Order: sequence, then C-alpha cells, then structure tokens
Amino acid sequence: MTQTFNAEYGGHGGAVIEMISKSGSNQFHGSLWELHRDASLDAKNYFDLATRPIPPLVRNQFGLGMGGPVKRDRTFFFANYEGFRQVQASTAIATAPDALAHQGMLPSAGNPSGCSQAVPSGCVAIPINPLTQQFLNLLPFSNGIDNGDGTGDLITADKGAIREDHVMVRIDHNFSSTHSLFGRYTLDDSSSQVPYAGTPPGTYMPGFPTIHLARNQYATVQDRTTFGHELINELRFGVNRTTASTSVDNTHPGLSISLVPGRPFGMIDIAGMSLIGNFPAVPLGDFSTVYQVQDQLSRTIGRHTLKFGVDFRRLQNNGTLDFGVNGLYSFQDLTPFGVPASSNNPALEFFLQGLPLSYVGANPANADSDRGYREIFTSGFAQDFVRVNSRLTLNVGLRYDFYSNPTEEFGRLSTFRNPATDSAPTVGKLFARTPLDLVSPQAGLAWNVFGDGKTVVRSGFGIYRDQLPAFLSGVDRFLPPFFSVEEFVFPQFLSPLNAAVTQPLDPFATIYHPKFPYALEYNLNVERELSAGMILTVGYFGARGNHLTREAEQNPFELATGQRYNPNLPSPLLTVLTDAQSFYNSFQVSVSKRYAHRFFWQASYTWAHSVDDASVDFSVESVNDPPDSQNIFDRKGSRGPSDFDIRHNFVANVVYELPGHGRLLGGWQISAVASVHSGLPFTPVLPFDNADVQSLLTAERPDLVGNPYAGVCPNGARVGTPSCWFNPGAFAVPSAGQFGNAGRNSLRGPAFAQFDAALRKDFAITERRKITVGVEAYNLFNHPNFGVPSNTQSPLSLGGNGDAVFKDAAGHFANNAGQILTTAGTGRQIQLAGRFTF
Repeated sequence: MTQTFNAEYGGHGGAVIEMISKSGSNQFHGSLWELHRDASLDAKNYFDLATRPIPPLVRNQFGLGMGGPVKRDRTFFFANYEGFRQVQASTAIATAPDALAHQGMLPSAGNPSGCSQAVPSGCVAIPINPLTQQFLNLLPFSNGIDNGDGTGDLITADKGAIREDHVMVRIDHNFSSTHSLFGRYTLDDSSSQVPYAGTPPGTYMPGFPTIHLARNQYATVQDRTTFGHELINELRFGVNRTTASTSVDNTHPGLSISLVPGRPFGMIDIAGMSLIGNFPAVPLGDFSTVYQVQDQLSRTIGRHTLKFGVDFRRLQNNGTLDFGVNGLYSFQDLTPFGVPASSNNPALEFFLQGLPLSYVGANPANADSDRGYREIFTSGFAQDFVRVNSRLTLNVGLRYDFYSNPTEEFGRLSTFRNPATDSAPTVGKLFARTPLDLVSPQAGLAWNVFGDGKTVVRSGFGIYRDQLPAFLSGVDRFLPPFFSVEEFVFPQFLSPLNAAVTQPLDPFATIYHPKFPYALEYNLNVERELSAGMILTVGYFGARGNHLTREAEQNPFELATGQRYNPNLPSPLLTVLTDAQSFYNSFQVSVSKRYAHRFFWQASYTWAHSVDDASVDFSVESVNDPPDSQNIFDRKGSRGPSDFDIRHNFVANVVYELPGHGRLLGGWQISAVASVHSGLPFTPVLPFDNADVQSLLTAERPDLVGNPYAGVCPNGARVGTPSCWFNPGAFAVPSAGQFGNAGRNSLRGPAFAQFDAALRKDFAITERRKITVGVEAYNLFNHPNFGVPSNTQSPLSLGGNGDAVFKDAAGHFANNAGQILTTAGTGRQIQLAGRFTF
C-alpha cells in the first residue's frame, strides 16, 4: 500500500507491504518449478573487457509448493520450498598503482609526462619501505586507462556466490463455521560471498571479499472468532527471529594492522585510490528477536463498520559492531605539514615510504562492542468506515504509538547530553525521554460520482509515525567508558603507539533530545471506466516528512576561534540528528485493460519530485551522495533532490495469448514489460577538507561557476558521454576555509530504459495437470543503462559518496572526474523456465 492507509497500519511512514500466504483446501494441489540463467546465453556488459569472455554466471531458482487436506473440511496444510543458487562474476573498475609505481617509480611534480614505461628514467625513484612492500604486493597492476600519476584503472571480474533456502509451512483448522485457527512458520536461510565490498564495486580494491550470513525465522498463530453476524475478533501471536552477520573472508591470514592480537587485516586508505582491505566495522552481527501480541475487534452497526486494535512488541537486539578494531591507516598529502614530496601523487608517494597521516584503532583493553539492546513498542487504533449513502463512504481513524527508551542488557549506555559543553559522555539513558503524544489521525473518502460505478473519486489524509531505526541505539556503543577508539597522528607505520599525537576519538553519537519522525500524506485520485474493462486513473499524491534523521559533524573545528565548537572536547563527533525534512509531490496516471479476447495490458506514468535535507539515516548507507551534511549549522544548505528522486517514470506491460488449438498450436503466450525513467541525482564533491571542519567524514562541495552540461572534459571527450558525463571545468575550488555553493544532488545521471519479453507454452497432461515451459529475455535489446559518476569512497561508508571534481586545493582535476564507471543493470540475459502444476 503506497497511498494513505488505515489506522491499523503504523510504525513506518513509508509504504506498507501486506503479505497473504496461501492455504490448503479440500483438494491436493501444487507445483514444481525451475528457472535457469547462464552466461553462455547472455550478452556482455558495457564495461566487460572486450578481449575476455563474458564473466561467468550460473543462476538456478527452483521450488516446490503443495497443499491439501489433513482432515476434510476441517484441517488443511500448505508447504512451500524455494531455493536460489548463483555464481556470478561482475566487472569492477578500481583505481590502483601501475607497474612503475610497484617499482617505486612515480611521475615527477615538475614533468609528469616524462615518466612512462618507455622512458622510466623520467620518473622519480621513491624508496619503498620494506614494511610497505607486503601491502603493495596485495595490489594488482592497473590494466586500464592511465591517470598519469602512478595510478590507473584496474578492471577485474571476480566471482561471488549466493545460496538461499526459503521454507514456509502453514496449517489451518476450522473448529466450526465461526471459529478458526491458523499457524505459520517461515524459515529463510542464506549465505553469500561478495567479491567487492563497496557500491559501486570499484570503491574497494579486489581481493578482499566479505561473507554474509543470514537466518530469519518467523512464527505466527492467529485465532479468529465470529460472534453472531456482526462481531469478529482476531488474536495474533508472533515471534520473529532474524540473524545477520558480515565477516571477513580472511584471504591474507597473518597480515594484520590491529592493536588487538589475532585480528584480520583492517584497511589502508590512500587518497585518490580505491580502499585497500576490509570495511572498518566488520565483523558485525545483528541478532534480533521480536515478540508480538496483537488483537483486533471489528463490528458492524448499521451504516458503521468499527474496528479497534492493540499491538504490543518487545525487541531484543544483540550483536557486535567492531568499528576500528581491525585498524585503519590513512595516507594523504603531507606537504601542508612541511613534509616534502617530489612526485605528482604525494599520497601514494608517502604510502610507498610508509609515512601515514593517521591511524585509528580500538584500545585492546576496551574493544568489546557486543551489546544487547531492549525496546518496547505499543500501539492502539480505532477506525470507523461510514457508508453515508449508496454513493459515498467515509473512513476516519485515530492511532496512538509509544516507543520506550532503549535499554542495554547490562546497562552499557553512554551519550553526550550537551555536545556544546560536555567534555565526555555521561553513563545513563540513551535519550532524555521518549514522547507520549504520538497521536495520528487519518481520514478518507470514496465517492461514486454518478452512482453507476464508472466514475469514482478517492481521497485521503493522514499522519503516519515512524520509529527511529534500531541501529541508532547502537552507534553510542563506541563511546567511553564501555569502548575506546583512539587516533594516532603521524604514527610510525605498523607501530602506531609511537605517534606524534595520541588522542581519544568519540566517533559517533545520537542526539540526546530526539524528535520522532512522521509524515503528512495526502492524495486525490479519480478513476473512470472509459469502456468495458478499460480503466483510467488520474491522481495526485503528496507527502511531507518532519523530524527525519540526518548525520552531521556536531563538533567542527572553527577557523574564526581556532578551536572546536566545544572547546572542552578535542574529538570530532559525528551525530545523528532528527531535524531533517522531506517533500514529495507527484502526478500519477495509469490506464489498464482487463483481460478479454486473449489480451491484457496496462501502462502507468508518474511525474514526481522528492526533495529532502538528507536521504539516509547513517553514513554507511550513502551511495551517490555525501554521507552527512556539509555544514551542521546550515541544514537547508544541503536541501536538494532526494537520492532516489526520479522525475519521470513510465512502465507498461502486456500479455497476449496466441490463437491456436491442439497440443502444438494451443497454449502459447507472449508478454512484455517496458520500463523507462529519468536519471538519478548525484553530488559534485571535494575529497579533501577545504573548510577545515576536521571531521571523520568529508562532505564538502565545490563552487559552481559554469554550465556542467556544456563543453569538453579535460580528457577531450564530449560532455554527455560515459567518459565525460559532466564538465569538471564548470566548478572551482572555494576559498580556503569556505564551503562550496554547488548544490547537493545538483547533477543528474543518465536515463534508464529496458525492455523485457517472454514466451511460454502450456502442455496439458490432464484436466488438472500441465507443464509450462518458457524463455524470458531481460534487457532484450541489450541497451546499456549507465550508473552515475562516482569516484569517491570513505572508510565509513560502503558506497561512493558523490563524484570528486578536484583532488587537491590547487585545483587539479580528480582522476576519473565526470566519468561513468558502472552500469545500472545488466546486459541482455536469457532465462529458461519450467513448471509442473498439479
């Protein structure tokens, strides 16, 4: 349900998905099916190397479902199993050292073009630190476009594997015509090896895969009783157990940079290159159990249908989040600190010499991130559906929600109660309080305008509350006194305790006085039957979100005062705030033709615009956008198109059963789906701290001084092509200490267009048994759909963080600025399908 919905649904401000599982009946019925994809049937992806075969792909989806009676007219069962197996290699483009850099040869700052494989004497010889060599050996040579600074594109196609098994069993029992009971158990178990940790894949260097494990179990029991003809009660019990973990596939055992013995390899971040190693928060685990009791009572009195309900949920959320335990070295340009460089790539030069800017790691004596959080959610609602007359129906509802203050199993909670003055976190409650006034009214109407059912007007309005994401309770786990992260500035490589400066680091926090998010949603649509079976729907849908989450640096360094905003706290402090807003407006139109004369079709178009101050809750989720606000004191300065803002979206599908009779000519069906939408937005960014905020994350933007969609890129390519999507020359580096004026998500990526088609044939065996075979083509015309330019990465996120225009304050263009390195979707893929139905 994507429009305004009734008061019985709540807890989330976005769309609600209502799932209904199949039940058994007095007859045995079921199906057995298989779907298969193979690279031998597919076309190449746009970025696959032309000289190599198509990267391997083998995908099998299969399943069996069966239902029937246990005791006729009384007890029924339905069971279903689905399996998924996939081995796939995907092309990724990273930025890696070239062959000369592996020998310590880099282009000089004065004459970079004089250094090449043909003329290595024109290179600057950099002595490679023996301690660095073991890490340099982990990196393949670049094999693509040369960046002219000792790095180049590294194009690889590593394999990943996925296994998933899904089981559902449902039992229904009728005690009488007025009393029934059903129970359902669902198990979903999966594992995967992901060859590239980031999104897009080139965010991380290849060779550091991660392992994802998940096991989700859901048990539900519902008792339904009808009292007389007007009163129905539904009592439900549920237990949901979800477990998920991400761990390092330790491909380099014994290679560690951690302060804690026996840990796997952490991460090395060299400015201008893809990240080396494993995500700093891995391993992590989330083991959650939700106990739920719900009761709903409905009664019809005259023109009124009344519905009341209460819901109680208890959340237990356990797990680890080992940020910094495996260690993180950062290598950057040290020339501003008086360290001389002779090449045009100081960050890589200092890596070869083993001269890091900083090291971040967890104190071995206080590095346990395992926590057990507890929360309680309660809600109640009342709804009245009023049939005013034969043409008009109204519904009004009221909902109340309460969310408890999260607790930790052993009281291990601390937070900054006043970040402007506190010198350290305070042990105690996570939030000052949680609100007691979360009352949400909803109302709607349905009007049969002329009384003939051919023209219907529907409208609705409501307030829909959203709970704060459960993981926000866990970001404070990194604060003292229950966890200690330290930063070492100018450390000795592999001996970080020998550093020029050592200071405690308070990496993340959640605001102590939060507001709970909610959305105002409203819609109006008109439905008209144009002819028999043909329906036209035209409507407007809008929403406004308030008190949404955004992440920002709450303790920035201020040049005017020469100290941090809170002079009592030397550490930066990334904080999740609850003051963001969002605005969504859309015009929607759809036309559908009900199945008749072997033919069915429908088409829909949405013209929409979504604007917000932030599109993600936490930095790790960011992909095409900086992970936090550029300036915490200028929230609206980061207001722009949402990360998911699609202005135009068209979808159409058609199904046609071909005429014909008999075993060969009968039972043929063709179908097709067309999807076309405008491109996603992305942000031009600076990969360096031009404003001197001194945060863990960089979210700064350049100045816009020209038209980014005109002219020619520095590489000579025409604007609007994959190698030059926008012109970096339209931007400039702001004055030192200043933020840029370029807007967040002010650039747009390419549009998306895909056409899928399918052909299938039914072979009847008996009246109740048949075999269906088919072939399906996805992206039939092999149209390349491109992603957005993204050449950035952050150790604190799993995605690119926009497209860097410059690589330094001197205004030198960043490698790959304006270039597209990924596709949105695949090349043409063929799928074979088979199903036996009985």
